[in-house]
Amino acid sequence: MKDDSIEISRKNLPLRIALFFLALLVAVSAFTFGVKRLMGNEPGTTVIGARANGDVPLYAADFRLTYHFGEGSRDIRLRKNEIADCYSNSLAFIYKLLDPETVHEGFEENLADLNRRLNEPVQVSQTLFDILTDALARSEQQEGYSLYAGPFLREWERICYGEDPENYDPLGNPDVRERLEEMARRCLRPEDCRLEIVDAGTHTVMLRVEQSYLDFLEEYEITAPILDLNALKQAFMLRYVAAALEARGFSDGFLATAGGLSLSLSEDATGDWAVYSCVDGAGVIAGQFPAAPGTAGSLLRAYPLSPEDPGFYAWEGRLRSPWLLPGADWEEKPLRSLWVLLRGGDPVDCCAESLRLAAADSSDALAQLASESGADLVVWTPAEGDGRRLLAAGPERERLLPAEGFTVEPVN
Repeated sequence: MKDDSIEISRKNLPLRIALFFLALLVAVSAFTFGVKRLMGNEPGTTVIGARANGDVPLYAADFRLTYHFGEGSRDIRLRKNEIADCYSNSLAFIYKLLDPETVHEGFEENLADLNRRLNEPVQVSQTLFDILTDALARSEQQEGYSLYAGPFLREWERICYGEDPENYDPLGNPDVRERLEEMARRCLRPEDCRLEIVDAGTHTVMLRVEQSYLDFLEEYEITAPILDLNALKQAFMLRYVAAALEARGFSDGFLATAGGLSLSLSEDATGDWAVYSCVDGAGVIAGQFPAAPGTAGSLLRAYPLSPEDPGFYAWEGRLRSPWLLPGADWEEKPLRSLWVLLRGGDPVDCCAESLRLAAADSSDALAQLASESGADLVVWTPAEGDGRRLLAAGPERERLLPAEGFTVEPVN
């Protein structure tokens, strides 16, 4: 492979797409719920645990539901089990439906089934069809997301979670860099793989994959599924679970994921959202924003919130992030963290918007995108400086209260 065949730069949109949407899958990997409830220990507020499920024991590992009950303990006793059942059943259902690797009993036409029935029309449920058409439309926009980068994502995740990730940093290991470049290029070529809507009326779709691409995956010893919702998966799951809770009248609480997504249900208005930054190599709360019903939040970061936090690694004394471009220096990136809030509460829209903004190549480009964004609040920490300077855009930026020692600069 020639050195100039795949140029990793701000001109290479496909690879920028592939790398930047890794932020939610890997960079934000511990429970960074994106909110800090200042009244989180008040009477009647509790975390609702998901039911054990022997078929999918880890289905709820990346999700958390916190609920606010009335002052009387009787209210908690009567409703907690009902809420736990609704939460558990809806989360297990959507987990099985969107599983890209395992076909579960009763879910014969799930995402894994599409991955094993290549080049074959498959009739799926209304729920899965709606999710796939939504994700397909976002992929075609080429603004930070793609349905087809599952193989590339798994490879990058394997590197970041390895015992010696610094030895496999593409910035210092040309062999790894070449492998990732080629994988990113092939994953995103529409002539190699694409999802087709065969018949919208019957919810029939087909994952069309060329033999040359299958040969490539075999040559590179890649076994990851081709079709994978990846960076938007938790957002789609969050949307489904929230709708199930709201339909039952369970609306006074908030949901959060290990991917940095948060969602206030329609009657939740307690506490504050937390905005994070990185100071002296550690994640800290840099500001707060008043919580409001029906608000979605998405946090992307390139630093740990605790010493045990995986999903990042140090190389030559500098923090590396899975959404850092191979071939580019960390200092060239315009941000180290990004926090997006969206009224109206659709976590998929919020997540997709954060990915679109994170794909900016420069501070000026990010500022322009943020000022034009439909989000109610966009806050980011520039890569340069000590992490105590926040930039904010959006109609509600004046409600952002910086923590002591931090400053907020508005972006028009």
